Amino acid sequence: MDELNKRIEEYISYCEELFKSANPFAGVFGFSGGPKEDKGHREFYDDVGIMTDRVLNEGEPEEISQMAEALLFSASSTEKDNPAYWMIRAINGHALKLIPELAPERKNELLKRFSATFPKNERLPIEQQLFKALKK
Repeated sequence: MDELNKRIEEYISYCEELFKSANPFAGVFGFSGGPKEDKGHREFYDDVGIMTDRVLNEGEPEEISQMAEALLFSASSTEKDNPAYWMIRAINGHALKLIPELAPERKNELLKRFSATFPKNERLPIEQQLFKALKK
Protein backbone atom coordinates (compact mmCIF):
# COMPACT_ATOMS: atom_id res chain seq x y z
CA MET A 1 0.00 0.00 0.00
CA ASP A 2 3.02 2.24 0.34
CA GLU A 3 3.31 2.40 -3.44
CA LEU A 4 -0.34 3.40 -3.77
CA ASN A 5 -0.13 6.01 -1.02
CA LYS A 6 3.04 7.45 -2.55
CA ARG A 7 1.40 7.67 -5.98
CA ILE A 8 -1.67 9.40 -4.50
CA GLU A 9 0.54 11.94 -2.71
CA GLU A 10 2.46 12.58 -5.93
CA TYR A 11 -0.79 13.08 -7.80
CA ILE A 12 -2.14 15.50 -5.20
CA SER A 13 1.05 17.58 -5.44
CA TYR A 14 0.92 17.38 -9.22
CA CYS A 15 -2.68 18.63 -9.32
CA GLU A 16 -2.08 21.42 -6.86
CA GLU A 17 0.84 22.69 -8.94
CA LEU A 18 -1.03 22.19 -12.21
CA PHE A 19 -4.06 24.17 -11.07
CA LYS A 20 -1.96 26.82 -9.35
CA SER A 21 -0.01 27.58 -12.53
CA ALA A 22 -2.97 27.32 -14.91
CA ASN A 23 -4.19 30.18 -17.05
CA PRO A 24 -7.48 31.26 -15.44
CA PHE A 25 -9.13 31.45 -18.88
CA ALA A 26 -7.99 28.04 -20.14
CA GLY A 27 -10.96 25.89 -21.03
CA VAL A 28 -13.61 28.61 -20.70
CA PHE A 29 -16.46 28.94 -23.19
CA GLY A 30 -15.96 25.35 -24.29
CA PHE A 31 -12.49 25.87 -25.72
CA SER A 32 -10.02 23.10 -25.11
CA GLY A 33 -7.07 23.37 -22.85
CA GLY A 34 -6.61 23.90 -19.20
CA PRO A 35 -5.60 21.70 -16.32
CA LYS A 36 -8.69 19.48 -16.47
CA GLU A 37 -7.52 18.04 -19.80
CA ASP A 38 -3.96 17.34 -18.70
CA LYS A 39 -2.74 13.82 -19.53
CA GLY A 40 -1.45 13.38 -15.97
CA HIS A 41 -4.95 12.54 -14.73
CA ARG A 42 -5.23 9.54 -17.06
CA GLU A 43 -1.68 8.46 -16.26
CA PHE A 44 -2.52 8.46 -12.55
CA TYR A 45 -5.67 6.40 -13.10
CA ASP A 46 -3.80 3.92 -15.33
CA ASP A 47 -0.88 3.64 -12.87
CA VAL A 48 -3.29 2.69 -10.10
CA GLY A 49 -4.89 0.12 -12.39
CA ILE A 50 -1.48 -1.45 -13.05
CA MET A 51 -0.75 -1.57 -9.31
CA THR A 52 -4.15 -3.19 -8.70
CA ASP A 53 -3.56 -5.83 -11.38
CA ARG A 54 -0.13 -6.61 -9.92
CA VAL A 55 -1.58 -7.14 -6.45
CA LEU A 56 -4.42 -9.23 -7.85
CA ASN A 57 -2.05 -11.48 -9.82
CA GLU A 58 0.91 -11.68 -7.44
CA GLY A 59 -0.37 -10.68 -4.00
CA GLU A 60 -1.28 -12.76 -1.02
CA PRO A 61 -4.92 -12.66 0.21
CA GLU A 62 -4.03 -10.17 2.96
CA GLU A 63 -2.36 -7.84 0.45
CA ILE A 64 -5.40 -8.05 -1.85
CA SER A 65 -7.64 -7.20 1.10
CA GLN A 66 -5.47 -4.23 2.10
CA MET A 67 -5.36 -2.92 -1.47
CA ALA A 68 -9.15 -3.19 -1.78
CA GLU A 69 -9.58 -1.23 1.43
CA ALA A 70 -7.03 1.40 0.40
CA LEU A 71 -8.75 1.90 -2.96
CA LEU A 72 -12.26 1.99 -1.52
CA PHE A 73 -11.41 4.70 1.01
CA SER A 74 -8.57 6.61 -0.65
CA ALA A 75 -10.66 9.74 -1.17
CA SER A 76 -11.92 9.90 2.41
CA SER A 77 -8.71 11.63 3.55
CA THR A 78 -8.78 14.21 0.73
CA GLU A 79 -10.76 17.44 0.96
CA LYS A 80 -13.48 17.88 -1.66
CA ASP A 81 -12.07 21.23 -2.75
CA ASN A 82 -8.70 19.66 -3.54
CA PRO A 83 -8.25 19.54 -7.34
CA ALA A 84 -7.25 15.86 -7.09
CA TYR A 85 -10.32 14.77 -5.09
CA TRP A 86 -12.57 13.50 -7.89
CA MET A 87 -9.89 11.48 -9.63
CA ILE A 88 -8.80 9.98 -6.31
CA ARG A 89 -12.42 9.10 -5.72
CA ALA A 90 -12.61 7.54 -9.19
CA ILE A 91 -9.74 5.12 -8.55
CA ASN A 92 -11.90 3.24 -6.08
CA GLY A 93 -13.41 1.58 -9.15
CA HIS A 94 -10.25 -0.48 -9.49
CA ALA A 95 -11.34 -2.31 -6.33
CA LEU A 96 -14.05 -4.06 -8.40
CA LYS A 97 -11.36 -6.49 -9.60
CA LEU A 98 -10.31 -7.32 -6.04
CA ILE A 99 -13.67 -7.69 -4.30
CA PRO A 100 -14.44 -11.21 -5.65
CA GLU A 101 -11.20 -12.40 -4.02
CA LEU A 102 -12.22 -11.25 -0.52
CA ALA A 103 -13.58 -13.51 2.18
CA PRO A 104 -17.31 -12.99 2.90
CA GLU A 105 -16.67 -11.60 6.39
CA ARG A 106 -14.13 -9.10 4.98
CA LYS A 107 -16.63 -8.00 2.33
CA ASN A 108 -19.22 -7.46 5.04
CA GLU A 109 -16.78 -5.44 7.14
CA LEU A 110 -15.91 -3.22 4.16
CA LEU A 111 -19.57 -2.93 3.17
CA LYS A 112 -20.49 -1.46 6.56
CA ARG A 113 -17.69 1.10 6.39
CA PHE A 114 -18.42 1.84 2.72
CA SER A 115 -22.10 2.47 3.45
CA ALA A 116 -21.18 4.90 6.22
CA THR A 117 -18.57 6.69 4.10
CA PHE A 118 -20.63 6.90 0.91
CA PRO A 119 -24.34 7.34 1.68
CA LYS A 120 -26.59 6.08 -1.11
CA ASN A 121 -27.66 9.55 -2.22
CA GLU A 122 -24.01 10.66 -2.60
CA ARG A 123 -22.61 7.65 -4.45
CA LEU A 124 -21.18 7.90 -7.92
CA PRO A 125 -22.31 5.19 -10.37
CA ILE A 126 -19.06 3.26 -9.87
CA GLU A 127 -19.58 3.41 -6.12
CA GLN A 128 -23.03 1.91 -6.53
CA GLN A 129 -21.37 -0.96 -8.44
CA LEU A 130 -18.84 -1.34 -5.63
CA PHE A 131 -21.66 -1.44 -3.08
CA LYS A 132 -23.40 -4.22 -5.00
CA ALA A 133 -20.15 -6.18 -5.37
CA LEU A 134 -19.45 -5.95 -1.65
CA LYS A 135 -23.03 -7.06 -0.91
CA LYS A 136 -22.69 -10.29 -2.95
